[in-house]
Amino acid sequence: MGPDSGEKILVFDTETTGLEDNDQLIQLAWGWWDGSGGLTESHSFKCMPTIKWESEWHDEHNLSMADVAGHPPLSLDLLESFINDVEAADYVLGYNVDFDLTVLERELARIGEDPTILSGKQFIDPMVIWNKSEGRKLVDAHKRWVGTDLEGAHDAEADATGTVAILPGMLQEFGLESLSVSELAGMCYEKEYVDRTGKMKWVEGKPVLTCTKYNYFGDGTGNNIPGLNVWEVAKRDNWYANNYHTFKSVHRSVNIAFRLAMGYIDDESAFLRAMAQRFGPPSAE
Repeated sequence: MGPDSGEKILVFDTETTGLEDNDQLIQLAWGWWDGSGGLTESHSFKCMPTIKWESEWHDEHNLSMADVAGHPPLSLDLLESFINDVEAADYVLGYNVDFDLTVLERELARIGEDPTILSGKQFIDPMVIWNKSEGRKLVDAHKRWVGTDLEGAHDAEADATGTVAILPGMLQEFGLESLSVSELAGMCYEKEYVDRTGKMKWVEGKPVLTCTKYNYFGDGTGNNIPGLNVWEVAKRDNWYANNYHTFKSVHRSVNIAFRLAMGYIDDESAFLRAMAQRFGPPSAE
């Protein structure tokens, strides 16, 4: 595989203003796989999108609006070298490459260019290879870290026993065996979380979203407003809060929060008390 076998494999990655359909490209990097662990003839550029965005992640990674200010808007001239390399490639390669291909297809269409050059290109994705080669189910973890098949999988008793059995090997492999129980719990749940999966976080005593188009932490849609909490989202966009449960991607905890917000739409204090009762109060600093 790679240059030694004559195949040309183009590796690329994108950075964007966010993860929604109306987000835009802010950086593209690409190069040729050298057949082992490196790239040759690598290139990259940044570009200024036509939308505003804001997030702590972008600030941390030098991809804020200020960081890309002064760079040109996306154009065919910027993309021409990349497109030529795509045409010359036998395969494209990227981690979670479907996302990057989708971004570039959308961006080509936005600037009036034909996106089909990417659509039929064969791809290699290490994330897919990893997921298919090493499952993420309990039975897969048991096989990896215990070394035997999990007998009676999907029986509650067997699964509980198997869950405990995988921990020593897992912690050793990832260098975590010296962590305390408290530290392990801290890896799984941050004190700012409102719900167990962190779809909402407590910010100054109020629950704010880390998902949906009203992501407080910045998703680039232009709909998020710094400081807007769940109750304020419901006040601002009554339809969205009422219909959230019908959307394609629905988080149960967020749906519960929106229902509480709609139930106390004229009393934010009552809403906050209901949230604390349902999910637990904000952690003390």
